[in-house]
Amino acid sequence: MTSVTEIISMVLAAGLDLAELHVMERVRRMASARELVDFMEASSFGNFLSAIPEELHDTFRADFERAALAHQDPEGFATRDYGAMIVARKPDS
Repeated sequence: MTSVTEIISMVLAAGLDLAELHVMERVRRMASARELVDFMEASSFGNFLSAIPEELHDTFRADFERAALAHQDPEGFATRDYGAMIVARKPDS
């Protein structure tokens, strides 16, 4: 994964001017452990269970859901990630 600092360095190394930088936290809430597993499978480009043999997928999903319950709050589950939007401009000549 490339960090925001590395991206800014690449922008500056390319001779561009950094015009804007926005770092945003995204929080997604899921009501159930099943919804959490479904989200993780859908958002992992097929990699979520890639290290698990096919015949163990159902067992792993069930075990994962049970383990996730320890992290449930009154509203369900929350996942957090961060995104960055960078606007760069070619300097005036």
